[in-house]
Amino acid sequence: FQKYIRDPSGVQEGGFSFIRHSLKLPYEQKKVHLIFKTTGSSQNYSFWVNPVLYSKKAFTHNVILISLDTLRADHLGCYGYDRETSPNIDALASDSSVFLNTYASSSWTLPSHISLLTSLHSIHHQVSHEDERIDPQIVTLADMMRINSFSCAAFTGGGFVSSSYGFSKGFDSYNEGVGAVFNQDSAERVYGAASEWIEQHQDRDFFLFLHTYQIHNPYICPYPYKVMFLDEDAKKGNIDLKGHLGGPKNIFKKISEPEIRNIIGLYDGEIRYTDEK
Repeated sequence: FQKYIRDPSGVQEGGFSFIRHSLKLPYEQKKVHLIFKTTGSSQNYSFWVNPVLYSKKAFTHNVILISLDTLRADHLGCYGYDRETSPNIDALASDSSVFLNTYASSSWTLPSHISLLTSLHSIHHQVSHEDERIDPQIVTLADMMRINSFSCAAFTGGGFVSSSYGFSKGFDSYNEGVGAVFNQDSAERVYGAASEWIEQHQDRDFFLFLHTYQIHNPYICPYPYKVMFLDEDAKKGNIDLKGHLGGPKNIFKKISEPEIRNIIGLYDGEIRYTDEK
């Protein structure tokens, strides 16, 4: 196989253009040497990315782990919430195992997700501040899945789930920024990217980690979701709580009951948008 590239167009990720190819290899031969070589102008910067070898399967085992950052269980119908914020999640829950007593190991994103992907409490993985990262010696869920011949990929919002903290360890492909915190349509972007990836990898065992900040502050989701649960006299159609409350120093600033209902309505709209997208 060889290909000459004059126009380096392809899938754009992080400022780079990625071109992907799939090849059939002579598996009947016991000894096969693969040589990856790139030649071209010194003005061009090119590289190979983690080739993955696998055997196609008629029956596959697929594991998808979805993290909806800052989602409250008590705002889902399957946990007794009276608003229709989560019809699709509720439908899945009706045919699934639902845990009634589940606790986060930390109050914020970074240490909680490290615990999620390592099965370690913060006191053991030792990441509690934003200037700390996962010890490379720690075995992750992706490490274990990959050892067992699963293709491992992730589409995340980056930030405190960024590869800079070591989250990419064990993954064949770790895509971040797709579900970023300030995108109005983060959940839809993650869905689109993940759907395309699944379509390309449906003939193999895979582990897919999906994460979005859609439900996270600021509450800025598209219409009609942003107004779906608002009172008729609600004053705000979107809100950044950090600015509204005056920043960390005023996080306990007293606000009125109408404001509280307004904020909760916007939050519930984010959940419904994520549920449908």
